[in-house]
Amino acid sequence: MENWKRWPDDRRGLYLLLFISLLLKGIMVACSDVVNDDGTLYISAAQEFAKGNFREGLSIYPMPFYSLLIVVSHWVIPQWVLAGQTISFLALGLAVIPLYMTIRLLFGPAEAFWGGMVFVVAPWFNDLATDVVRDPAFLFFFSWALYFGVCAVTQSRTRDYIFASIFSISAFLCRIEAVVFPLAFLVVLVILLVWDRKERMTRLKGIGLFLSVPAILFLIFQLAADTQVFSFNRISEIAKYFEGFLHLNFLDSYRTIYEQMKDLEQTMPGWSLSRSFSEITRYNLWLIYLLGLFQGIFKILFPYMVIPFVAGFAGRCGLNRGHVFLLALSAAYVVACYIYHVKMNFIDTRYLIVPAILFLPWIGVGIARFFDRAHNTARPRIAVLSLLLIFVLVPFVKSVDVTWREEDDAVKQAGLWLDRQPESDAISMICTDRRIPFYSGRGVNYLHFDGKDYREMEQIAVKDKIDLLVIEDSKKRLPEPLAFEYYEIWKMIESPKNIAFIYRKKS
Repeated sequence: MENWKRWPDDRRGLYLLLFISLLLKGIMVACSDVVNDDGTLYISAAQEFAKGNFREGLSIYPMPFYSLLIVVSHWVIPQWVLAGQTISFLALGLAVIPLYMTIRLLFGPAEAFWGGMVFVVAPWFNDLATDVVRDPAFLFFFSWALYFGVCAVTQSRTRDYIFASIFSISAFLCRIEAVVFPLAFLVVLVILLVWDRKERMTRLKGIGLFLSVPAILFLIFQLAADTQVFSFNRISEIAKYFEGFLHLNFLDSYRTIYEQMKDLEQTMPGWSLSRSFSEITRYNLWLIYLLGLFQGIFKILFPYMVIPFVAGFAGRCGLNRGHVFLLALSAAYVVACYIYHVKMNFIDTRYLIVPAILFLPWIGVGIARFFDRAHNTARPRIAVLSLLLIFVLVPFVKSVDVTWREEDDAVKQAGLWLDRQPESDAISMICTDRRIPFYSGRGVNYLHFDGKDYREMEQIAVKDKIDLLVIEDSKKRLPEPLAFEYYEIWKMIESPKNIAFIYRKKS
């Protein structure tokens, strides 16, 4: 049993995590043949950048950094989709390195191993490796920024401040929510500056180094480009977000829902009595939003990982500077996500990546504690194997489940079929899925309809004198072609779950 106790503490544990991570994500990419919908935008922008058409690429998507990464990847890998997937594969596969190093620095090697293992086998992250999206690159850069941020707070080396700044900027160029990291980091540094007089000059120097990197980049961009350059990374959205926060505008949706539920309450049984369902719901909207937020976070990590998280978070004592920084950063991101959730009345799961990553250290602590107790039971081998089954094998099997599922490729087949039609490039098109014109080789020469009201879609097509109307939907929702007034069915392509309809103008 001594070997069981030692192997998570060995440096080889990181090599094992890296092997499993790359293996799982490699399987995912190998079994994926259809690009995701958003991926067509990034690839189309990258194709324009590769031709030297920078403004055209920015008009497709205003955040150029990720598409430029695809261009670089395409120099090595000729296929555009595979070039984008390779970035996701490598970014997610290698992100376990900074995550492991961060948790090891904060809590120890065993905690780092188990926290890294949760990340490696999490089905949500592994499934993300097949998509051409900004999230994997963002996660990779953010994980390194987190590591160097923790190093700067605990060890205060010059290089740590510089690398924390570089990687946080790189993360911001992928996703704008990375802006929370430097804000929280600077707040913690200022607190340390005031609290510890002995290191005051070191901290001042560190703050200066951290701010010098974006200042230098700002000057370079100002000299090399016009003043509109910063609108390309959606900085105006950040300004609006903070303005809404200061004026409490994010509560408008909350107030509206509260009043609507008040009106709805009178139509429900027992509404006039105390603590009716509608009254409880209305008074606890704030808590329901918070529960929904945590549900989304643990959907990413795997639902029952909440158990080791609580065990690790509640049972840990003796906080140091690194722990305080981790807690402050976690709180900052949870609050930012909560405000967004309340403001928009929804939150996409992928917006919760950072809180999920920041919870991994505490989950690692909890699982390590479970294994320590398992070693001291009457039947340690059975206890350890049970924990491996629960925390490793079940998520692992869930991750590789995609390998024996038939992929829905109706959009790809529809696009390839259109590409084979005579003079297809000259035919105007409106479609519900960007991948169909992408696979037909049209680039961005089409009109995208984002909705499910297909009668409205036909009206737009008639108004704009569009030749083709292309609809992709689930077979369960739309099993048969619709009867339109001005368009007739031309081609129908099915896959296991989805179906694509191609309509043309009636003669």
